[in-house]
Amino acid sequence: MSENDRDWLVNNFPNYIGRTLRGDVLHAYLEAERIILNREKHRVVSCSCQLRDIATTINELYSKWQRENNT
Repeated sequence: MSENDRDWLVNNFPNYIGRTLRGDVLHAYLEAERIILNREKHRVVSCSCQLRDIATTINELYSKWQRENNT
């Protein structure tokens, strides 16, 4: 994980947590997932029916990442 990615997760991503997954918020969630899982590309969202599960999964990933990195 690059220092810029870590900085983004610590300083920017929290601004999106708990908001409705549309537009910039959805992009931020997918970006957080991409960074935490060290992927090159975002996941493809094919149906809005996936958004609740996506939010839950990424919130859990982020919480775990915070605990592991003492942020």
